[in-house]
Amino acid sequence: MPTLEEAIGILHAWHFAGRKSLEQWAGRLPYGSDGSKSEKQRLLVQRWLADPKRGYTDSEFDALIRQFRQADFALGTTAMARIVGVKDKVARDKLVADAIAGRWPLSRIVAEIKRRKVTAPRPGQGRTVRPVNGVRDAVCRLDEQVPGWLSQLDAIANGLGESTPLGGKALAARAALDDLMKAAHNRHR
Repeated sequence: MPTLEEAIGILHAWHFAGRKSLEQWAGRLPYGSDGSKSEKQRLLVQRWLADPKRGYTDSEFDALIRQFRQADFALGTTAMARIVGVKDKVARDKLVADAIAGRWPLSRIVAEIKRRKVTAPRPGQGRTVRPVNGVRDAVCRLDEQVPGWLSQLDAIANGLGESTPLGGKALAARAALDDLMKAAHNRHR
C-alpha cells in the first residue's frame, strides 16, 4: 500500500496525463488509438479526472490534495475513478469529504455511491430480471437453476416415506406443489 505522498504523486501523475491528453485530443480519443484495453480505460479515467466539467480543475484538484494532506489520508486511483463518475460536483465533494473523514475503503465508497444514487442510471446495463408470472413460471425457473430438484424431492419423499419427519415434509411439499400446479393450470384454461 502506497504512502500518503506516493498516493498523492500517483494522483498528480494521473491528473497531469489526463490534462495532456485533453490538450492533445480535445474531443474524444481517436478511433484505434494505441494501447491495450486497460491502458485506454486508464487514460479515459485520467481524462475524466482532469476534465474541468466532469472532474477537477487545477484549483479544485489542488484543494483536493490539501484535504488529503490535512487528513493524512488519500483516496487511491480506483476510488477516484469511481468518484469521478459522480457528475454532480456538490454531491461528489460531499462524498469525498465523507470518505476522507471516515477513511473509507473502496467497497464503502462504491456502496455509498449506490446508496446515495448520485450516478446517472445506465439503462441496458446489468441483468434484467423478469417478474415471476405465476406458479408454473416459478417452478420452471427453479428447475432451470436447480436441475432435477423435483425428481430429488420425489426420491426423498418415496425413499423415506411418511414415517420419517423429512419424508413426511417432502411428501407434503410435493402434494402442495401438485395442488398449486393444478390450480394454476385450471386458472389458465
